[in-house]
Amino acid sequence: MGPGHAPLTPQPLDRSFLRVEIPTEAFPVIPVPDGHALSVGIFSYRDCVCFSGYADPGALPEAASLPGALNASLLELSGRAGSRAARRPLAA
Repeated sequence: MGPGHAPLTPQPLDRSFLRVEIPTEAFPVIPVPDGHALSVGIFSYRDCVCFSGYADPGALPEAASLPGALNASLLELSGRAGSRAARRPLAA
């Protein structure tokens, strides 16, 4: 190896200069396709499952009630899963 050349060995990355926070949530953006009234995206990231939805309110006036209905359903499911989750540890 000639002068001025460094060996290509992996070096640990010093992240102290990055000042980047790790996100805790990530929401997908799913456009509403032509001819459709609703699009729903589900994305899992770390220990979180994130939902997003986009609707055409002219074609789907009930869309305003979807966030509340989804929240109620998720609360119901988490209550049911809570009893099983206590008995079975999550995989790492």
